[in-house]
Amino acid sequence: MAFCKSKLLSKNIWILVTLPIWINMLLKIIGLQTLFNIIAPGLLGTPISVVIGMVYAFLPFVILPIYNSLDRIDISLIEASKDLGANGFKTFWKVIFRQSIPGIIAGETLLLVQAATSLIIVKFMGNGRINLIVDVIEAYFFKGENFGIGAAISVVLALIVFLIIVLSNWLSKYFETRKGRQNDKFF
Repeated sequence: MAFCKSKLLSKNIWILVTLPIWINMLLKIIGLQTLFNIIAPGLLGTPISVVIGMVYAFLPFVILPIYNSLDRIDISLIEASKDLGANGFKTFWKVIFRQSIPGIIAGETLLLVQAATSLIIVKFMGNGRINLIVDVIEAYFFKGENFGIGAAISVVLALIVFLIIVLSNWLSKYFETRKGRQNDKFF
């Protein structure tokens, strides 16, 4: 999307990628569950179905930050790399990939936060046979009478997610400031 010659094509691909975000999460997952019931009913309730559900639901949240960081890359850097004799892989590794690291970190953070707290996907795609941390928390709150343990697990999960966000923010800033210095050294 970021390197399309036609901006119209780029924007249309962007709309197709973001389209799943515009649909309610519950509707998406129930639709995916229905599709699994039609195509492969034996796959529901397995870890593969949960992973497919999470990829389907959260992939746009990973693609968009990476697209934003790729869209900001100065095309003259890529052209200069090729002019200096770098092949396609070296141009990708030294210029494109390194400039997209903040977007990759942001996408990974969004994915991790949503996957850690996604109860709907586990419920509908796991058919009650797959348990993740959110199921354990829900069981302590609603199925048992031990709210304290459920609250403690929730606080620990919130602290872990907070630490991951802080670490991702630090890494993103590190690579953002390093990006400018590295380009000066590269050329």
